[in-house]
Amino acid sequence: MANWTARKILGEKLLFTCFEDLTRAYTKAFNAVIMKEENGVAPRFFVRCLVKMEDFINDVWDDRVGRKNLSKNNSKSLASLRQKFRKYMKDFESDVAKFRENPDLPDQEEDEVDSDESEKNTS
Repeated sequence: MANWTARKILGEKLLFTCFEDLTRAYTKAFNAVIMKEENGVAPRFFVRCLVKMEDFINDVWDDRVGRKNLSKNNSKSLASLRQKFRKYMKDFESDVAKFRENPDLPDQEEDEVDSDESEKNTS
């Protein structure tokens, strides 16, 4: 029932637009940032976003009653989003599997900040 409320607020069309914006931003940053600083590995916060989006899309898709009550535009957007998302996720299968094994690990950025602070304290 919580998914239904979230769908009413967000709408599948908005979620589809957000997904496209996220993929465009990742693609833009890939050569400049990810290849240089992350050695080609997707950042953990990005994988976290993908996992949460995947779970949400699967929950919405599995709710057949809710899907039948969607407007035509939202229904089309949901189907398109699901199809494009599944295709996009093939590039990140190993990263998502690692994340799902231990989702409570902090993002790398937090680790770097903690190590910087500990180096300052020991000096």
